[in-house]
Amino acid sequence: MNKFIIFFLITMIVASQLPSLSLANKLEDGLDAMDKGDTKKGIDILYKEFQKGNSTAGFYLGRISELGLGIPVNLPQAIQFYKKAGDEGNSKALNRMGIMHYDGGGVLQDYVKGHELICKAANLKDVEGQFNCAASFLEVKGVKRNIKQAEKYFLMAAKQEYVGAMNLLANNYATGGFGEKRIKKSIFYYKKTAAKGSAIGLYNLGLLLEEGVHLPKDLINAHMYYNLASARQHAKAANHVASITKLLTAEKLAKAQSLAATWQVKNK
Repeated sequence: MNKFIIFFLITMIVASQLPSLSLANKLEDGLDAMDKGDTKKGIDILYKEFQKGNSTAGFYLGRISELGLGIPVNLPQAIQFYKKAGDEGNSKALNRMGIMHYDGGGVLQDYVKGHELICKAANLKDVEGQFNCAASFLEVKGVKRNIKQAEKYFLMAAKQEYVGAMNLLANNYATGGFGEKRIKKSIFYYKKTAAKGSAIGLYNLGLLLEEGVHLPKDLINAHMYYNLASARQHAKAANHVASITKLLTAEKLAKAQSLAATWQVKNK
């Protein structure tokens, strides 16, 4: 089974509010079995936990069925698991069902139902649900446009260090997307996402330092941030690296490159 997918699934356990450590261990046992290629054992463990009332196990069974992880894709079965887990209050299952209603994959496309489910997940502190709920208020999917509600849910996700939410907050604060420009807040969130290695945050911090309007002009650090953003495949960063390279002395360019080479992501 794909190691990346299993890692993704296991990390989601940490974000879940599990009833006990023993249940968490059982879930990990099931996922570990699948990671080792023993699909039957893994699914058996998860299903037994689900029968005991562990809705998180039901969510993972839904993902396994939906994605065909070691078994054939089975959307009706996935939906059954998601619905049962969601009815038991599992926020991740609610969010996933909401997305399926948005896309119309295996269920009727229904923006109103999709919005209802993802925002229910959001209110249960599911970070992806918070991000999706906020986006639905901006994209007008199943609900009237409401920038205040969008900001509220993006802020909820940002408190959980969700990079996508922080970048969207930064962009909207910079452009007045929430009603007025709040440059200091925009810079605050771009700094946070840049520190986490986000290409968007790195690029925009470079832009601020290059322009020297809302932050003191600093071409050395601007080059560093553009260089880091370019390495993370930001579409516009490489052009800025090239243009600033022409403006720096050999000594300053060497310093900028050294800063980029020694820069490290901050997880907190």
